[in-house]
Amino acid sequence: MDQGDHLNVKNLLRTATIAMAIVLAVLFAAACEDREPQDVAFEMEIVGGELTGDESTLTVNQRDTVTIDWTSDLPLLVHLHGYNIEAQVGPGVTAPMNFEAHATGRYDIFIHAAEGVLKADSAMDDMDDMDDMSSMDSPSDSSSTDHTDHVTTDTAGTSVRERLIATLEVRP
Repeated sequence: MDQGDHLNVKNLLRTATIAMAIVLAVLFAAACEDREPQDVAFEMEIVGGELTGDESTLTVNQRDTVTIDWTSDLPLLVHLHGYNIEAQVGPGVTAPMNFEAHATGRYDIFIHAAEGVLKADSAMDDMDDMDDMSSMDSPSDSSSTDHTDHVTTDTAGTSVRERLIATLEVRP
């Protein structure tokens, strides 16, 4: 290979490298293009303290406007940890959660019930009064992924059972 051929190969490689860089930059810009926020709605039903259906992970994108309509056959407080949004739900009541998905990550959704409303085996028990449930304090453990119950105490000193029932995943 003489010096002229060597220069032609170098020029060809340089041109190919520049062309590849331009193509990659265009593809990267298209992938990073701002997506318009969407209105996303979910209808979630709780029966006997358990979520019905197969959708236990709700997936949305950051900046989406989210509506989760909750129904339950038991008086419960539904709590979206991390966003600290609560909805009181019970027989004949649809409780909406409306919010903008501003924070990315995975957030547990728990139900909270007065002792006696939920049993560890998920069978229905006597339905106790849930009027004081909205003022209770509960630990937020976003790393928990099991569907076991935890017993806490609300601000009135009443034993409260909480159960993980779903997860919200907010993607960037």
